[in-house]
Amino acid sequence: MKKSLAFLLAVAAAAVPRMVVAQAAAKPVPLDRVVAVVGSDPIMESEVTQAIISRQQQDPNFLLPADSADWASFQLNLINGLIDERLLLQKAKELKIDLPDSVLAPTIDAQIRQTRARFPTEAQYRAELAKAGLGTPDEYRTFLIDQLRTAQLQHD
Repeated sequence: MKKSLAFLLAVAAAAVPRMVVAQAAAKPVPLDRVVAVVGSDPIMESEVTQAIISRQQQDPNFLLPADSADWASFQLNLINGLIDERLLLQKAKELKIDLPDSVLAPTIDAQIRQTRARFPTEAQYRAELAKAGLGTPDEYRTFLIDQLRTAQLQHD
């Protein structure tokens, strides 16, 4: 009886760390969240992050806000800018104004080649895209196409 009780305690003790690890792994991890909706088109938090990264890349001297009030205002301005872009794209779609990917591709391809040339290996390029919140090369391409299409529509 004592041996079987000791055996059960040993088995239970061995299982506890596994249960704790399993419970810790089961906790939900937020991947992304909706920060605004334009029509039926959501704007995700990752898009706000991409806009921040893009802003920093365009202006290396750009400094992020230091306090929470300035940060909230900065984020709100970015989100409002993203909303304006979506409204513009939706209106262009409604008016059947289209800039096909084939028209944008040469510019985008050149920009991707230029970006890719900064990295000695494909793995480093992919790692930097992921680190910058730009996803895979295909997602980066889609992001660039959307940015260029919006810029072209704003100028026309």
